[in-house]
Amino acid sequence: MGRMTKSIAAVVGLAVGLTVLAMGPAAEQQGRAMAEDEGRLGLIIDGARHAADATDRQIVEARTVAATPTQCWQRWTTGDGVATFMSSENSIDLRVGGAFEVLFAMQLPEGQRGSENCRILSYVPERMLSFEWNAPPTFPQVRQERSRVVVFFEPVDGGTRVELVHLGFGQGEQWDQVYEYFTKAWARVMDRFAGFAEA
Repeated sequence: MGRMTKSIAAVVGLAVGLTVLAMGPAAEQQGRAMAEDEGRLGLIIDGARHAADATDRQIVEARTVAATPTQCWQRWTTGDGVATFMSSENSIDLRVGGAFEVLFAMQLPEGQRGSENCRILSYVPERMLSFEWNAPPTFPQVRQERSRVVVFFEPVDGGTRVELVHLGFGQGEQWDQVYEYFTKAWARVMDRFAGFAEA
């Protein structure tokens, strides 16, 4: 694992250290107030949806591509970019609390089509993006909970190293299955990203 991956706990601590995700009565009250204040802007990050007993399991996938950090960043943070390697049915709103929704199964009812209601948690332009993620509808016991994905962009000779870390998996049989599912799924996504980023 690279230096950035080893420091993932610290980075994610910052990424999800938003007041609305903090624990404790005072933070919860302040989080509700923030949500009310920001409601008109659509800022909806509900810390209660995140696994309370998250394990330390992580999925790490990295690819080095012959593209600039700016080009890679655009692929991950715009609707047109995400369409090139995940799905053209998406809603990406680059701001804290903005949507990071990627839909894969439009034939299913609303709420079952993909990462509906997932939100951007934090970002550093052209360096780091973190967002919520959810399980496919085939895992109904944990579908309403959220894990977290952090994507790093590191300039290297000849291009950019893009590293994806998926964490925040809970405990139990369905969470185990979700972890196995995304172990395979993210490898395919990153392969597609690498192919399109260099196109």
